[in-house]
Amino acid sequence: MENSSPGDAALGEKLASEILAMGIDPTALLPRGRIDEIAAAIQTHDAAGAREVVKKLAPAAIRRLVRRLFSDATLRANAERFLRRHAAMIEEASAQDREGFLVAALLSSEAGRAYLLLDAASGDLA
Repeated sequence: MENSSPGDAALGEKLASEILAMGIDPTALLPRGRIDEIAAAIQTHDAAGAREVVKKLAPAAIRRLVRRLFSDATLRANAERFLRRHAAMIEEASAQDREGFLVAALLSSEAGRAYLLLDAASGDLA
């Protein structure tokens, strides 16, 4: 995680705020118990399974985010940059901690929940 710059944290917070401003509550949609389940899937390199859990928990929020990412190029560019950086942090955490506690901690943060929602939404954009 040495390669994360201060801008990364600010970008995560900015995107989390954007999501909240859209009327989407990531904490309510992705409660801690579900975060642990998603983290376990990511820890076993099942990104598609993790994405499916997020889509089942927040289908309307994902559709709203897909529409917003499709129509807002700036948001989409920021989200893509954030997703790349956060995915690298999650990959590193997964490699460092076989138990998956670091991954769960990353995902349960405000930026982590934003990552999960944006990751699921951007998967639907492609």
